[in-house]
Amino acid sequence: MFRILRFTSILAIVILAGCADLLGSYPYSYSRQPQQQSAAAELARLRGNIMRGPSPPTIGFQVSEHQNPPIKTNKDKHPISVSPSATQLPLDAIYDFKAFKKLVPRSLRNFEKDEFETKDEFLARRAAAGSVMGFNPEALYALKLRATPLYNAEKGGYSVHSICKGFPTFDQIYCEMADRLTLSSKKYSASNSYGAGTTVRSDSREMMEAAVKSPSAITTWAYRISDTSDSFDIFLRQDASEARALKDKTINIALISQISEPVPFVAGEDYTEATYLKPYESFTKIYRIGIYAKQLWLYDAKSGRVLKKYGLER
Repeated sequence: MFRILRFTSILAIVILAGCADLLGSYPYSYSRQPQQQSAAAELARLRGNIMRGPSPPTIGFQVSEHQNPPIKTNKDKHPISVSPSATQLPLDAIYDFKAFKKLVPRSLRNFEKDEFETKDEFLARRAAAGSVMGFNPEALYALKLRATPLYNAEKGGYSVHSICKGFPTFDQIYCEMADRLTLSSKKYSASNSYGAGTTVRSDSREMMEAAVKSPSAITTWAYRISDTSDSFDIFLRQDASEARALKDKTINIALISQISEPVPFVAGEDYTEATYLKPYESFTKIYRIGIYAKQLWLYDAKSGRVLKKYGLER
């Protein structure tokens, strides 16, 4: 009898312990299940948002599959003009390529010529589209050039190397704005005809040129125009004592211009081929805007203070 009671007691304890374990583990098991479902649901929701959400911002001026996209005004961004007598340039009023792109409405970044319109019709439509960007055709704007002036004591002034190209007989020349933008970069293995292998870096880039419609103004300072190259240097006269006083300044160049054609258009592409000694290649898309250059200013890149002005009109 005692053995039966003892066995019954032990069995009851085991059953109660098992029930307690079940009761104790049940909330954790129950609470984990909704968390797993919630995490799965959240992941599905995020994936859905990524797939169905808005497209990422377009980098650069890409060719659209649609012709004549609707033109929308650029209400949130307004170009800042400068006074010809200014002694200080606001840093947000100096337009390099990247800053200029921010002024271009998204609807104009796909701007291209329709195959069924004439050149004159395209130019007229482009001029109408340009008015949307808010540039005053009579006002002056500062365009930063992709160049660093170096003082040449022998010549008594600053030499600016190969930022413009064209010949004096051209109806316009092209000056590159700062700076070239790299859209993507990758590396791959390659070998030459002799079997020597190397790693090549390949960049996809964009650049913008200002098509200067008053070229004689700039070529006045050109001191190297060869028959074999359309690029030339510019010489800006500056007294040595004045240049020495500016030695600690970071000098940049701004082309003070009226912007007649602010809508960028694709002017061509440039390809730099890789070699074994220089394993680097680049694909560069070139955009252009149309301007009338009035003055060329040297300014301090950090403060915006105008250091020297050169008139470009005869």
